Amino acid sequence: AFHNTSFEITNRIANASSELTMYMTPKMPLSAGEVITFTMPHFRNNLTTLTVNLTIGKGFSYVELVQANSANGSNVMVNVTRYYDCWRICQATWMPATSSNETDKLDVSMPSDIVADANLEFRVTAEQGFYLPLYGVRANQSTITFETKASAGPVPATPFKYVRPVGAFRESSITFFPLKVKTDTEIN
Repeated sequence: AFHNTSFEITNRIANASSELTMYMTPKMPLSAGEVITFTMPHFRNNLTTLTVNLTIGKGFSYVELVQANSANGSNVMVNVTRYYDCWRICQATWMPATSSNETDKLDVSMPSDIVADANLEFRVTAEQGFYLPLYGVRANQSTITFETKASAGPVPATPFKYVRPVGAFRESSITFFPLKVKTDTEIN
């Protein structure tokens, strides 16, 4: 399972090139070479092979020996685990739909082992050439998904909890005048 899933779009203009960022926290470890597939219907890209920047929050750790005070006031040495963020480059493959029965997908290969509960940020820069769908992206669009066949726990296609919209109206309204049954009405 994955938690804290979010799909963000930087340049929020339909049919324009933009940076894409996918956030997620796997509850299981991921091994080097395992793939996360992002389904992104109607996105376009002229490249088939690209790179994705991956930031792993608290993804790596080391143990440091530090001095501490014990309950009786004496100094003792204890091991403290420290976590740090790291940055990696992932190899990715864009697979555009070739028929109406398919959808566009981005396969991202893990560059190294990832520990469970690491905060992952996949960033596809605008230079990688992704164009947003002509008709935009809906808020929390259920067809934008992620999946993996990870050995520690496969995850079927799952919608992101949050998808940032593009090309949507902030507010809309419709009014009728006069508000009377069986009367010609003006719509504003």
